[in-house]
Amino acid sequence: MVLTMLATLLKRAGPALREPRAHAYTYTHLRQSLSQPSRNVQTLAQNKSIYVHPLSTAGKTTYALSYLPSAPSDSPPAAILGHTTAIPPTGDTFTENPPFRTLLLSILRDYAAHDPNIRAEAYASWSASMRRGISGGSPSASERHVRGGGGTGVGGFHNIVDGRVAGNVGMRGVPEPQDVLGSVGVDGNGEVVGGPGGFVECESWRVVTGDGVGVLTEYLEGKLVERLKEQGKK
Repeated sequence: MVLTMLATLLKRAGPALREPRAHAYTYTHLRQSLSQPSRNVQTLAQNKSIYVHPLSTAGKTTYALSYLPSAPSDSPPAAILGHTTAIPPTGDTFTENPPFRTLLLSILRDYAAHDPNIRAEAYASWSASMRRGISGGSPSASERHVRGGGGTGVGGFHNIVDGRVAGNVGMRGVPEPQDVLGSVGVDGNGEVVGGPGGFVECESWRVVTGDGVGVLTEYLEGKLVERLKEQGKK
């Protein structure tokens, strides 16, 4: 009786027992295993807003960086910043995902002029520039950028500096082009100009540099994630 029952159990379990314990992940396996958001998705140590999704194809592991915890297969294309062959990512290991940049620029055009932090920074730079002008001092390079709006119809422009280097842009006080997301117009009263043309992108900005992955303000990041979730529902 015992032998008969054991034989029956072995017969039912045969397919599972014959399947190799270890096998290389394929993209199909990945789509199946990550079809639902995982509670164990890791984030980047230097930027907790970025989720790291491991992908394994042809025996090689890469990582998709995303603003969403859901699997890349279940997320809108623009949710993926790009792919990297190593963590933490560097400029040499990272490949950018163009749809992400397109979406980010859309968010900046729509909301940068309304960001409380950007507005405060622009006004502070404008005020410092005005004070220097009154005292007869020489403005810094960043202040000349804000003040020198000859022919722009506004007071100048204010650079939006990537949060990964904000407050630490070197002795000159001028950020590297790869760390400038773009600029917003500033009027003669130090107020950020909204509407069409209020934001000008910086094409040299990079998603990943030697200083890490780009860091947005809390306001802009919230708008970006909100837009991604809306896209995910469609």
